[in-house]
Amino acid sequence: MALTFLSLSLSHLILWPSGVILVIGILKLLCLLLRRHKLARAMDNFPGPPTHWLFGHADQIQQTGSLDKVVSWAHQFPYASPLWMGPFLGFLNIYEPDYAKAVYSRGDPKAVDVYDFFLQWIGE
Repeated sequence: MALTFLSLSLSHLILWPSGVILVIGILKLLCLLLRRHKLARAMDNFPGPPTHWLFGHADQIQQTGSLDKVVSWAHQFPYASPLWMGPFLGFLNIYEPDYAKAVYSRGDPKAVDVYDFFLQWIGE
């Protein structure tokens, strides 16, 4: 009798951490989906090549093995275009200096390494 009670409590001890891990995983997935939605809405204003729902543009870049595809997109979309590496990581490639100046002269927080590189051209 005592042995069955002990095995029952051990099974409950295993279920609780499993449930907590599942809830944390679902919350993380929701955060990623919200971030993806926010990035997609911000980049909807810029024309760009079609994306794969899972790979983004990564499969198109890896087919050639070089960045020739990105250079061809720069000619096709002369000012800026979004670049997605998977479903959750998106970049805005800016090819026009006036666009870059408008983006980097804003007061929003910026990536320090990229901003410091462009600082010599755009000024303070």
